Amino acid sequence: MWIFLTPWGSAQEENKEFFYNLPRTHEKWSEPTWADKERNPRGLRLMKRLNARFAPRNWHPWYAKPIGKILEESNDEMRVEGVQLRRVLEPVWWRMIQLGWCKDTNLHNANLHNADLRYANLHHTILYDANLHDANLYYANLRHVNLHDANLRYVNLHYTSLRHADLDHADLSCADLSHADLDCASLHDTNLTSADLAYAYLSYTNLTFANLAYADLSYADLTCADLTHANLSYTDLHHTNLSNANLRDVNLYGTNLNNAIFHKDK
Repeated sequence: MWIFLTPWGSAQEENKEFFYNLPRTHEKWSEPTWADKERNPRGLRLMKRLNARFAPRNWHPWYAKPIGKILEESNDEMRVEGVQLRRVLEPVWWRMIQLGWCKDTNLHNANLHNADLRYANLHHTILYDANLHDANLYYANLRHVNLHDANLRYVNLHYTSLRHADLDHADLSCADLSHADLDCASLHDTNLTSADLAYAYLSYTNLTFANLAYADLSYADLTCADLTHANLSYTDLHHTNLSNANLRDVNLYGTNLNNAIFHKDK
């Protein structure tokens, strides 16, 4: 069982902040926390799988051991009289994600700053508003993932699959996306300044209003991509395939277009 709490051990219960007992130094499990009849008339909510659907804004997962009666139960959660908590250490949490424990789940607002998520399977995971600053997602599976508004600055996405991902309004400045698969992804109004997209696959990708200033797109495949109103100033596009791409109102000031391909189907 799992529970998602703020760093100081609180969660929203019936629209009120409720504090849980946390393990003291050298303790494996915390002292029991019991439901308050006024604040938690239905009992304390525990999740059966890692799902941050009801998590507070700044959350971290905890192991949860139910105590007393089970007051309510469904396929995803249960309400109990009491609970004891155990810490999930950061490296353990990252390893759980790497092993696919969070595939197809909701991790919105997750703080994964500096996380080592190499080869992680996050297929269909919801990560909007997540903080992945400086994370390592080398060779990760992020197909169909929701990273709307996510902080991905300086993240390592080398060889990562982001096909059909939602990266609208995300911050990918200075990210390493070389050789990444972004086919059919949505990057509307996304910040990609100084990002490394060399040899990346971006065919049929939505890059409308994206900021790609100073990015490296050399040898990238942008076939049929939509770059309407995108900023490509001082971008490196040498040997880039822009066949059938929509370049309406694109800013190409100072761009390197040496040997770029602009083939248009008749």
